[in-house]
Amino acid sequence: MPACEGQYLAALIASNLVKAGLTNKKGILTNIRHLAVLLDIGESRRTGFFAIIGGILGWMAKTSKGQRVKAGLLEKYAM
Repeated sequence: MPACEGQYLAALIASNLVKAGLTNKKGILTNIRHLAVLLDIGESRRTGFFAIIGGILGWMAKTSKGQRVKAGLLEKYAM
């Protein structure tokens, strides 16, 4: 069990998204909002250049649409 429940939920949702076929051939999520929400749920922190991208993704996860995506992902894929 991970130290943070959010990390567990993010991993669970990510694996279920892969099973649902919502990734490309390399296993990368095809929906940027899904990625933003997963990073937010997992409380992921980035450094350097990726901190800038992480800030944008964090903002996307916090918007009202991001919150709706989060609720949908938790309801459908966090089983």
